[in-house]
Amino acid sequence: MAKIRGYSSYRGRGPLWKILAATALAAVILASFGVLVVQRSMEAEMPRPPVPSADESGQEAREPGQDPSAETQPETPPEETVPETPPPEEETPSSPALRAYAVQAAPWNKAVYWDVAGIAQREGCNAVSALLKDEEGWIYFTSGAALSGSTRVNGETNEALAQLTASSTYSIARIACFHDPIVASKESSLERYALKNTGTYLFYDGNSSNWLDPAKEMTRAYLCGLAQDAAELGFDEILLTAVSYPRVGKLDKIAYGDTPIDQNLSAFLGEVRAALQTYGVKLSVEVPKEILLDGGQDVGGMTLEAAAPHVDRIYAAVEPGEIQRCADAVNAVQGGVVRFVPELRTLPDPAPAWYMRIPF
Repeated sequence: MAKIRGYSSYRGRGPLWKILAATALAAVILASFGVLVVQRSMEAEMPRPPVPSADESGQEAREPGQDPSAETQPETPPEETVPETPPPEEETPSSPALRAYAVQAAPWNKAVYWDVAGIAQREGCNAVSALLKDEEGWIYFTSGAALSGSTRVNGETNEALAQLTASSTYSIARIACFHDPIVASKESSLERYALKNTGTYLFYDGNSSNWLDPAKEMTRAYLCGLAQDAAELGFDEILLTAVSYPRVGKLDKIAYGDTPIDQNLSAFLGEVRAALQTYGVKLSVEVPKEILLDGGQDVGGMTLEAAAPHVDRIYAAVEPGEIQRCADAVNAVQGGVVRFVPELRTLPDPAPAWYMRIPF
């Protein structure tokens, strides 16, 4: 039979020598691979040279961002120093500088709250000052200390104020004190609250307005009660304004009494401080800038020396160029313990770290 081209008649395995050669080649490859694995394993187990310590290299390990050229100074025992007066409040991450916005709207409701929140954000403020009692004598929150006929609130007032004090925004309650024609003009107030003239009648200032008498115990108790009720609402700071006697009119006709008027105002601030002691709030007072710029006693009886020992902060409405002089005056009296906060209608550029913005 003829053979078919391209095919062999034997269909079994190849020759034996080829099989042996292939087996030997595979053994050589496996042996080489094994040597490489063992070599790398031995290298991994070899100990690395240690990083020099401060004692061995003469330099300490540098933290990220540390200046490598900074030399380590030998530690020396601190010198004994005389204790100094605590420094004023500084801006820290946990206690940022005060940038407050003074809200004129009163009484509050929820709409006012949201409007104020938006304004404070646009103004870059971290604090809000709410007016709780104005210089006409109106009280804009529900208070057990308020006298009849002196309160103006709505159904949302205390709830809206509570929203403010519960928020992360620092809250300041402004309370006008002795200029109060509502309470002073009440028929029953003459002996208990009102400031009288030398003829023992109700005193009228140059604007035909009436005042409370700082020397009267019931007057001071009334204002202390309002401050306590504001603290109960959760305010972080109580800012007292109108802490003075009248400044216009026939001042020589006022029945001041025997105690110096600056002492009466100082005693009042001390009583408010004591009344707020358990609430953990800051107490501040607004003063006329003249007593900071020129020193001495204001015609209304206020002096820096009378106010500073009882408060944490002193506010005054000033021009931007007057800020440093006023701050220096406050520091000179209390050694930097009391912070000066300027009240500004126009913010300079750059704005100061601490201020309260008073809208026009």
